[in-house]
Amino acid sequence: MADIIPAPLKNQHENFILTEVSSVDGTAKINEFNGLLTNSPFIFGNTEPRLTRREMRKQKSTIVFAEVEDLRIYRNGEDKYKADFMYKGNEYEGFSVTDPKFLNCERKIESAKLLFSLPDAPYNRYGHDLFYKFICAVYVG
Repeated sequence: MADIIPAPLKNQHENFILTEVSSVDGTAKINEFNGLLTNSPFIFGNTEPRLTRREMRKQKSTIVFAEVEDLRIYRNGEDKYKADFMYKGNEYEGFSVTDPKFLNCERKIESAKLLFSLPDAPYNRYGHDLFYKFICAVYVG
């Protein structure tokens, strides 16, 4: 089970802290979250791992829960954990993974439920005012 604690931020008004939501192998009892699964055609409006400031302003929420297929978690050349996956027939590549249960491991998972989030502030290393989407929780099983 998960403890869900509201922790609103400036641009993440519906931000939450999730505590101890799964076992070591990433499986979890997430029936309480299934009603939150999105039916949106895209994750935050597009297939890119980032949003511009203009796209960010259009978001009604900074969290999305979605069921994906063909999830691949890997370490990139900058020693960061990233994920590629399929959602509603679209390919998504290069999403940052921050779920501590899935750091330091590379995995291929046929089907998973992912909790996506947007940051409170832009990350400007790769361009001005870009808000990078990230996977904050991975649920398998």
